[in-house]
Amino acid sequence: MKKNMFIYMPFFLLCITVFFNGCVKKNVELDSDLSGNLQMVGSSSMQEVCDKLANGFMKKYPKIDVVKSGTGSGEAPRVVKDGVAQIGDISRELDEEENPEYFDKYNIAIDGIAICVNRENDVKNLSMSQIFEIFSGKIQNWNEVGGRDGLITVVGRDAASGTRTDFEKVIDAKNKCQYSVELDSSGKVKEKVKSDPNSIGYISFSGMDDFVNIINVNGVEATDENILNGKYKLSRLFIQIVKKQTCDELVKAWIDYVYSDEGRELIRKAKLIPVSR
Repeated sequence: MKKNMFIYMPFFLLCITVFFNGCVKKNVELDSDLSGNLQMVGSSSMQEVCDKLANGFMKKYPKIDVVKSGTGSGEAPRVVKDGVAQIGDISRELDEEENPEYFDKYNIAIDGIAICVNRENDVKNLSMSQIFEIFSGKIQNWNEVGGRDGLITVVGRDAASGTRTDFEKVIDAKNKCQYSVELDSSGKVKEKVKSDPNSIGYISFSGMDDFVNIINVNGVEATDENILNGKYKLSRLFIQIVKKQTCDELVKAWIDYVYSDEGRELIRKAKLIPVSR
């Protein structure tokens, strides 16, 4: 009988270790020959940072293929829960009805939400109250905020967008915005603003470029420094979610890479602020 106990003791100790520590352990070096497919689905605002991280990750692990897709944060909880993707990208907090208890959550970066207008627009600054009044339909002409005469085209994201959720929350306009156009990605919002002289929209900091003008908010420029010091109010977290205590080695390797020095530098190159683990 004692002999049998000693035979099963290693297995028993292994079970105890897994029970207390879970499957995903931090800072464990994985085999560079790790292979397989890693699927990420969700926020389109996270496309650029995920692409940069994926390129670096696949150089480190050449036998792993990383694919990022999705048109909004609303997809992320469903696809991870259903096993369609190992990682969900979400640019807002999980709602209660999305069962946050099913997931482990990793805050990977802080992003700003930039208010963008066409290059021909003379308006350089808007107050938070003016932004609210424009997006809620109270202000309808640019000449009401110091611009040239022209009816404002209010461009927003679709209902599944985390950017929309956070934007409306910050300006206290949930279910109050009167959009002229609703689009399913930050890139499409930017293209619409670029092509319509009277348009205004909101995009991720990572999508800012010279093709649209970025408005100062309450006289504060949209910069990383002003997000960190609290002066620029339009900001939100970029989050990745995985199944609770997942045992997937590809996920483990990815999370370790995101929080590594190399991963944090790639996040900075995507015009975002990396978050410590």
